[in-house]
Amino acid sequence: TILLIMREMIQTERDYVKSLEYIIEVRIVGYYGIMRVLNLRSIEFEIHYGGGME
Repeated sequence: TILLIMREMIQTERDYVKSLEYIIEVRIVGYYGIMRVLNLRSIEFEIHYGGGME
């Protein structure tokens, strides 16, 4: 029974790490996706209005 408990604990830790990796990946990909969209909008604004404020 000790062996079963240890296996379950190890599997639980592995599942926990996998879920953390997923959360980190989703947040990083989401963050860079948002930043890319904002950058494209900034570039479109500069093209349309001729650059920054002078």
